[in-house]
Amino acid sequence: MGLVDRIRSALAELGVRLVGRLVSVRSRSFMLDEPDVWGAVPVAYCPVGSVWDGQKCVALVGPAPEPEWAPVPSTSGVRVRNSKRAYATSKTRAWVRNAGLVAVQVDGELQVADVSGPEPGPFPPHVSHAAGRDLDVAYRLDTYPTPADVPISQGFLAVLSAMREGVETVGVSIARKAEIEALAASLGWPLPKLSAWPGHQTHAHVRLRA
Repeated sequence: MGLVDRIRSALAELGVRLVGRLVSVRSRSFMLDEPDVWGAVPVAYCPVGSVWDGQKCVALVGPAPEPEWAPVPSTSGVRVRNSKRAYATSKTRAWVRNAGLVAVQVDGELQVADVSGPEPGPFPPHVSHAAGRDLDVAYRLDTYPTPADVPISQGFLAVLSAMREGVETVGVSIARKAEIEALAASLGWPLPKLSAWPGHQTHAHVRLRA
Protein backbone atom coordinates (compact mmCIF):
# COMPACT_ATOMS: atom_id res chain seq x y z
CA MET A 1 0.00 0.00 0.00
CA GLY A 2 1.41 3.38 -1.01
CA LEU A 3 1.71 6.42 1.29
CA VAL A 4 -1.37 8.14 -0.09
CA ASP A 5 -3.46 4.97 0.37
CA ARG A 6 -2.18 4.53 3.94
CA ILE A 7 -3.13 8.14 4.75
CA ARG A 8 -6.60 7.69 3.33
CA SER A 9 -7.03 4.43 5.27
CA ALA A 10 -5.94 6.06 8.52
CA LEU A 11 -8.33 8.96 8.00
CA ALA A 12 -11.16 6.54 7.25
CA GLU A 13 -10.54 4.74 10.55
CA LEU A 14 -10.85 8.08 12.37
CA GLY A 15 -14.10 8.81 10.58
CA VAL A 16 -12.59 11.75 8.71
CA ARG A 17 -13.59 12.27 5.08
CA LEU A 18 -10.89 14.01 3.10
CA VAL A 19 -12.36 16.85 1.06
CA GLY A 20 -10.07 17.95 -1.77
CA ARG A 21 -6.45 17.03 -2.16
CA LEU A 22 -4.66 19.82 -0.32
CA VAL A 23 -3.80 19.48 3.36
CA SER A 24 -1.81 21.78 5.65
CA VAL A 25 0.83 20.62 8.13
CA ARG A 26 2.71 23.05 10.38
CA SER A 27 1.72 26.01 8.23
CA ARG A 28 3.05 24.29 5.06
CA SER A 29 0.83 22.98 2.27
CA PHE A 30 1.41 19.69 0.46
CA MET A 31 -0.36 17.86 -2.35
CA LEU A 32 -1.24 14.27 -1.48
CA ASP A 33 -0.17 13.11 -4.93
CA GLU A 34 3.40 14.13 -4.11
CA PRO A 35 4.23 11.64 -1.32
CA ASP A 36 7.96 12.38 -1.40
CA VAL A 37 7.45 15.77 0.26
CA TRP A 38 6.03 14.20 3.41
CA GLY A 39 9.13 12.41 4.59
CA ALA A 40 8.79 11.84 8.35
CA VAL A 41 6.24 14.64 8.87
CA PRO A 42 3.16 13.10 10.61
CA VAL A 43 -0.33 13.57 9.27
CA ALA A 44 -1.87 16.52 11.11
CA TYR A 45 -5.43 15.17 11.26
CA CYS A 46 -6.83 14.35 14.70
CA PRO A 47 -10.32 13.46 15.96
CA VAL A 48 -12.64 16.30 16.95
CA GLY A 49 -11.69 17.59 20.40
CA SER A 50 -7.96 16.91 19.99
CA VAL A 51 -4.98 18.53 18.30
CA TRP A 52 -1.61 17.39 16.94
CA ASP A 53 1.27 18.22 19.33
CA GLY A 54 4.01 17.25 16.94
CA GLN A 55 4.06 13.60 17.91
CA LYS A 56 0.53 12.50 18.68
CA CYS A 57 -3.06 13.64 19.01
CA VAL A 58 -3.76 15.13 22.44
CA ALA A 59 -7.09 16.20 23.94
CA LEU A 60 -7.84 19.90 23.90
CA VAL A 61 -7.91 21.52 27.34
CA GLY A 62 -10.53 24.16 28.03
CA PRO A 63 -9.69 27.50 29.66
CA ALA A 64 -8.96 27.36 33.36
CA PRO A 65 -11.93 28.51 35.48
CA GLU A 66 -11.60 32.02 36.82
CA PRO A 67 -10.94 32.41 40.54
CA GLU A 68 -13.97 33.65 42.45
CA TRP A 69 -11.95 36.44 44.13
CA ALA A 70 -9.32 38.30 42.10
CA PRO A 71 -8.36 41.85 41.06
CA VAL A 72 -10.33 43.61 38.36
CA PRO A 73 -7.89 43.86 35.43
CA SER A 74 -7.29 46.85 33.21
CA THR A 75 -8.65 45.66 29.88
CA SER A 76 -10.08 47.18 26.75
CA GLY A 77 -12.15 50.17 27.84
CA VAL A 78 -11.25 49.76 31.54
CA ARG A 79 -8.59 51.62 33.53
CA VAL A 80 -7.97 50.33 37.08
CA ARG A 81 -6.08 52.77 39.29
CA ASN A 82 -4.68 50.26 41.78
CA SER A 83 -5.22 46.51 41.30
CA LYS A 84 -4.34 45.88 44.97
CA ARG A 85 -7.49 47.79 45.92
CA ALA A 86 -9.69 46.37 43.17
CA TYR A 87 -10.44 42.79 44.19
CA ALA A 88 -13.87 41.55 43.16
CA THR A 89 -16.03 38.52 42.51
CA SER A 90 -15.98 36.85 39.11
CA LYS A 91 -19.48 38.23 38.47
CA THR A 92 -18.30 41.79 39.15
CA ARG A 93 -15.26 41.35 36.92
CA ALA A 94 -17.51 40.15 34.10
CA TRP A 95 -19.72 43.22 34.52
CA VAL A 96 -16.68 45.51 34.37
CA ARG A 97 -15.35 43.79 31.24
CA ASN A 98 -18.69 44.29 29.51
CA ALA A 99 -18.87 47.89 30.69
CA GLY A 100 -15.45 48.38 29.13
CA LEU A 101 -16.78 47.19 25.78
CA VAL A 102 -19.42 49.91 25.97
CA ALA A 103 -16.79 52.51 26.94
CA VAL A 104 -14.71 51.62 23.90
CA GLN A 105 -17.67 52.39 21.66
CA VAL A 106 -17.71 55.96 22.97
CA ASP A 107 -13.91 56.32 22.84
CA GLY A 108 -13.28 56.17 26.56
CA GLU A 109 -12.23 54.02 29.47
CA LEU A 110 -14.26 53.29 32.57
CA GLN A 111 -12.14 54.71 35.40
CA VAL A 112 -12.22 52.23 38.30
CA ALA A 113 -10.80 53.05 41.74
CA ASP A 114 -11.58 51.14 44.96
CA VAL A 115 -13.53 47.89 44.82
CA SER A 116 -12.45 45.57 47.67
CA GLY A 117 -9.29 44.36 49.37
CA PRO A 118 -7.28 41.14 48.86
CA GLU A 119 -9.65 39.36 51.24
CA PRO A 120 -13.43 39.78 51.56
CA GLY A 121 -14.41 41.83 54.59
CA PRO A 122 -13.83 45.33 56.03
CA PHE A 123 -12.00 47.63 53.64
CA PRO A 124 -10.96 50.91 55.35
CA PRO A 125 -11.74 53.73 54.99
CA HIS A 126 -14.95 52.50 53.36
CA VAL A 127 -18.03 51.47 55.29
CA SER A 128 -19.04 49.18 52.42
CA HIS A 129 -16.80 47.64 49.71
CA ALA A 130 -16.60 44.37 51.66
CA ALA A 131 -18.18 41.91 49.24
CA GLY A 132 -16.51 42.63 45.91
CA ARG A 133 -19.55 44.21 44.27
CA ASP A 134 -19.07 47.91 45.11
CA LEU A 135 -17.04 50.01 42.67
CA ASP A 136 -15.92 53.61 42.82
CA VAL A 137 -15.85 55.04 39.30
CA ALA A 138 -15.32 58.49 37.82
CA TYR A 139 -18.11 60.55 36.27
CA ARG A 140 -16.05 60.75 33.09
CA LEU A 141 -14.18 58.21 30.97
CA ASP A 142 -10.80 59.95 30.90
CA THR A 143 -9.54 60.48 34.45
CA TYR A 144 -10.24 59.79 38.13
CA PRO A 145 -11.53 61.48 40.22
CA THR A 146 -13.84 63.92 38.46
CA PRO A 147 -13.48 67.47 39.85
CA ALA A 148 -16.69 68.70 41.43
CA ASP A 149 -16.97 71.57 38.93
CA VAL A 150 -16.50 69.33 35.88
CA PRO A 151 -19.73 67.98 34.35
CA ILE A 152 -20.39 64.28 33.87
CA SER A 153 -19.69 62.97 30.39
CA GLN A 154 -22.20 61.53 27.97
CA GLY A 155 -19.87 58.52 27.62
CA PHE A 156 -20.16 57.73 31.33
CA LEU A 157 -23.93 57.98 31.05
CA ALA A 158 -23.86 55.61 28.05
CA VAL A 159 -22.05 52.98 30.13
CA LEU A 160 -24.40 53.46 33.06
CA SER A 161 -27.47 53.14 30.86
CA ALA A 162 -26.26 50.15 28.83
CA MET A 163 -25.13 48.21 31.90
CA ARG A 164 -28.06 49.11 34.18
CA GLU A 165 -29.47 45.57 34.39
CA GLY A 166 -26.61 44.40 36.59
CA VAL A 167 -26.77 47.40 38.92
CA GLU A 168 -28.54 47.48 42.28
CA THR A 169 -27.99 51.20 42.82
CA VAL A 170 -25.55 54.02 42.02
CA GLY A 171 -24.60 56.25 44.94
CA VAL A 172 -24.05 59.87 43.87
CA SER A 173 -24.25 63.30 45.44
CA ILE A 174 -27.52 65.21 45.34
CA ALA A 175 -26.13 67.62 42.76
CA ARG A 176 -24.76 64.81 40.58
CA LYS A 177 -28.07 62.94 40.81
CA ALA A 178 -29.93 65.93 39.40
CA GLU A 179 -27.27 66.36 36.71
CA ILE A 180 -27.42 62.70 35.64
CA GLU A 181 -31.22 62.62 35.57
CA ALA A 182 -31.41 65.80 33.50
CA LEU A 183 -28.91 64.57 30.89
CA ALA A 184 -30.53 61.13 30.69
CA ALA A 185 -33.95 62.72 30.21
CA SER A 186 -32.67 64.93 27.40
CA LEU A 187 -31.23 61.88 25.63
CA GLY A 188 -34.12 59.55 26.42
CA TRP A 189 -31.79 57.02 28.04
CA PRO A 190 -32.98 54.73 30.86
CA LEU A 191 -31.01 54.67 34.09
CA PRO A 192 -30.39 52.29 36.96
CA LYS A 193 -31.60 53.33 40.39
CA LEU A 194 -29.77 56.40 41.69
CA SER A 195 -29.27 57.05 45.42
CA ALA A 196 -28.23 60.36 46.98
CA TRP A 197 -25.18 59.61 49.12
CA PRO A 198 -22.99 62.23 50.79
CA GLY A 199 -19.34 62.42 49.77
CA HIS A 200 -19.82 61.37 46.16
CA GLN A 201 -19.39 64.60 44.25
CA THR A 202 -16.16 63.50 42.53
CA HIS A 203 -16.96 59.83 41.96
CA ALA A 204 -19.92 57.48 41.75
CA HIS A 205 -20.38 54.36 43.87
CA VAL A 206 -21.78 51.54 41.71
CA ARG A 207 -23.26 48.69 43.72
CA LEU A 208 -23.92 45.60 41.62
CA ARG A 209 -26.59 43.01 42.26
CA ALA A 210 -25.50 40.05 44.36
